[in-house]
Amino acid sequence: MKKTKVKTYHIPSFLLEAIELEVELEDIGQRIDAARLKMEKIKSDRQVHENLHIVPSLFKLLIHKCYPKEANSPLMEKALKGVHKREFKNIEELRDFIAAILFSIYFSEGKDKVFDLENPDFYDDEKCQALFDQEIYIPENWLDQLIRCLVMQDAKEDMILHNLTPEWMWPKCFKLLLELYSMTKESINQKNK
Repeated sequence: MKKTKVKTYHIPSFLLEAIELEVELEDIGQRIDAARLKMEKIKSDRQVHENLHIVPSLFKLLIHKCYPKEANSPLMEKALKGVHKREFKNIEELRDFIAAILFSIYFSEGKDKVFDLENPDFYDDEKCQALFDQEIYIPENWLDQLIRCLVMQDAKEDMILHNLTPEWMWPKCFKLLLELYSMTKESINQKNK
């Protein structure tokens, strides 16, 4: 095997500095990207946190406007008491709360009575199970959209909720949808002033 001799050349210091600066710039770029991602996460978490505080109060107002008789019943007073102070941990918990309130109102009378608004201890598990077996429940995507409607107060979001509303819910939530449209109209009027 033949030995090859490698010549060493003198590398000028400005080239070494340029290489070091390139490495440093790449490191700074990576740290800036990481900081940008962290900032986006913080903004997203802040928005979720704000929603967890705004939505319960707006929802309570919506219930009082749409279902005043039901809202003043012992069951609803107990359920809605201190809702504006309640600390929801996440959107799922808020969604479950909203679903429980609406389901209690929607199924508090008639042949499908599951809850009694005058008696907070009344609950008919068999009728509730029968409703679920018939696929009569408030869908998660509908609840998520309701939350978006309360936060954004935008006509496009209201129409999406309108389109997501299951057929069985229409007679029960019609007042709620109309009130959402009114809230959106008020919001638009205030923005245009």
